Amino acid sequence: MAEARSRGTPGLKQGVGICLGVIIPCRNEARVIARRLESLKLNGLPEGLVRAQLVVVDDGSSDETKKIASEVCQGMVGWSAEVISNTDRKGKNGAVRTWQSGGRRRSHGC
Repeated sequence: MAEARSRGTPGLKQGVGICLGVIIPCRNEARVIARRLESLKLNGLPEGLVRAQLVVVDDGSSDETKKIASEVCQGMVGWSAEVISNTDRKGKNGAVRTWQSGGRRRSHGC
């Protein structure tokens, strides 16, 4: 028997939701972080999505990156969005580890 597919999302079985998780590591990106987050917001969310989680991990910025990202994340309709900080610079892999060790993945369901 052929499986029913939902429209708009190739390969997604009807009645099965997906969770989208996006981790954005950043450091001293005050000039561009708002534009990058707005671009993500403008692209919209795929059909069939049950949850969308966005975590911006600020990696010890000395500029306004964290403040700007926090402001933009408040307006991310449809997203569970937050900004967290690494106090010591850990890089991109450290951003993922910071997110995992803080229980972020489990608390948001992704």
